[in-house]
Amino acid sequence: MTISQKQLFTLAGVGLAASGIVTIFLLYQTYWSEGSPNSPAPGQDQTSFQLEEIHASPSLVMHIHAHLSLMRGGEAVVVPEEIGITPELWKDHSLDEYGPSSGLLAPMHTHDSSGTIHIESTVDREYTLGEFLRIWGMDPGDVVKVTDTEGNEIQDHENLVLERNAQLVVQIS
Repeated sequence: MTISQKQLFTLAGVGLAASGIVTIFLLYQTYWSEGSPNSPAPGQDQTSFQLEEIHASPSLVMHIHAHLSLMRGGEAVVVPEEIGITPELWKDHSLDEYGPSSGLLAPMHTHDSSGTIHIESTVDREYTLGEFLRIWGMDPGDVVKVTDTEGNEIQDHENLVLERNAQLVVQIS
């Protein structure tokens, strides 16, 4: 059976119209409905969604990392994940105005328990170890000793500026 050129154009037109309708439907579902990929699914953790959006924010002028190894009595202690993100680990809000979002993320925070401190700020300023400890809710007086990776002791740990890629060992009581 042979299809005439007229029938071929008619079928192509119907196919094109159908694909246009499907495209419009998918665009509507994707960008304007409650089920869009830019919204968390029901029951999904909203923090992870917000973090992705915040990290892409053009208002960030500073995004560096420092690393903290925590020790107590010669034993490694895990640095908690989500310091400066979850309310239980976000005690001091004095720096919130410099954070990448209002009330969602402190300018200094952790995402996981690796000890990486993320410094993400809307202003270019120096952030200190003491400020990070206060955000976390840790008493800076609990710090016994702070050293760099070469073993050099840092005397004024509260005012120690957290530099890009800094590697610190913090001994606590």
